[in-house]
Amino acid sequence: MKNQNLLWLFLLFPILAFGSDEKKSESIQVQDLELFNKVLYILETQYFQKIDNQKLINGAIKGMMSVLDPHSAYLDVELYKKIQDETNGEFEGIGVEITQKEGSIIIVTTQSETPAYEAGIRAGDKIVRVNGKSTLGLGLVEVTQIMRGKKGEVLKLEVMREGQAAVLSFQIKRKKIKVKSVISSLMSNGEDNDFLFIRVSQFQRDVSAQVKDVLKKHKDNKLKGIILDLRSNPGGLLDQAVELVSLFVDEGIVVSSEDRSGKIMDVRKVVDLGFRESKVPMAVLVNGASASASEIVAGALQDLGRAIIMGGTTFGKGSIQSLIPLNKEVALKLTVAQYVTPKGRKIQALGIHPDVELDEYDLKMLKDNKKRPKYLRESDLRNHLLSETEKKQKSSEKGESKDGAVGGQNESDEGEVKGPEDLGYNPKQDFQVQQAVNILKSSQLMKTK
Repeated sequence: MKNQNLLWLFLLFPILAFGSDEKKSESIQVQDLELFNKVLYILETQYFQKIDNQKLINGAIKGMMSVLDPHSAYLDVELYKKIQDETNGEFEGIGVEITQKEGSIIIVTTQSETPAYEAGIRAGDKIVRVNGKSTLGLGLVEVTQIMRGKKGEVLKLEVMREGQAAVLSFQIKRKKIKVKSVISSLMSNGEDNDFLFIRVSQFQRDVSAQVKDVLKKHKDNKLKGIILDLRSNPGGLLDQAVELVSLFVDEGIVVSSEDRSGKIMDVRKVVDLGFRESKVPMAVLVNGASASASEIVAGALQDLGRAIIMGGTTFGKGSIQSLIPLNKEVALKLTVAQYVTPKGRKIQALGIHPDVELDEYDLKMLKDNKKRPKYLRESDLRNHLLSETEKKQKSSEKGESKDGAVGGQNESDEGEVKGPEDLGYNPKQDFQVQQAVNILKSSQLMKTK
């Protein structure tokens, strides 16, 4: 009787889900479901232990989803709740975003100020073992299930990292993570030479409102440039990406979606949020861990000519997932379409290519290894004609004490600036941010000339 009920369940499912397709297609579905039902019957009657039919059904659904792309998945009770918590900006875990590529589980993003970041896990690391269990042959959802757990519990990760011969081992204690989506800093270089730095780490529910507040706060600062940092941003909510672009653009298409037949099914345009900053020159920083919604923002601002995109080619997640609840507790996360930029570019597996390619460097390393060649200049020649500046310097030196105790700057302190406490780092000491400032300065200089 149980088996008969299962048969009716699976015979009914294609009718509910797909409607009345062509007869040939329908007959193939029925044949396949009959085969499926045979397997269920054999398992139920011949397997040497009693089987929970609900587990079989859940396993079958997970199996179906596992043959699709890595972003489609069956969300059980725990996974469904986890996604809802992450959207709200609060969850328990270690603070990483993972994906599956060529059979390997890869860290896409390590969020700053999280247990994973503090332990030394970085984007690009390949997970080979979780709590001693090999990830070989496991799907993305299976690895996610093994990695999840309660705060206070220790997760052991073993990863391979490019350039490292040995496997790196980490023990990371999970904790409740409250992601701070937006941080900002006004980088002043003198009067009327201010650059506003805004970092968006993830597209959660209130991101556009937070960025709007930052822009309104500094609207009277005579800004010379805005730097929007989307590096290592794994994405999030589509509507927040659309609204973020709307804060910087007067009008136009932000993103479109294309279904499997190539038909444009949804067009998202700039919306009116009651405030926008569309005039101040702008640069957007991205890297290989900038994905999904962050790529939508970068692609739109690039196509609309609003900003210079700088950094590295983005991750290339151009597909759209729809969350389809099956009941109050479980859902399907299903890839239903792909994004198209305002100029019709499809970025799936390609990413957004920056206007200015920019590698990441450690500024301290650059400073320590800076070449200081000594060139012979006119001022080094004996009895050279003094410039007016040199004459003034010599005149002032006569009035100084013999020991020459004139206030000077210690070279070791050169350029050292304390960053704002809420940032946890100083954007002025970030090589890519500095280059973005230089580009914006150059564009203003060319415009003036």
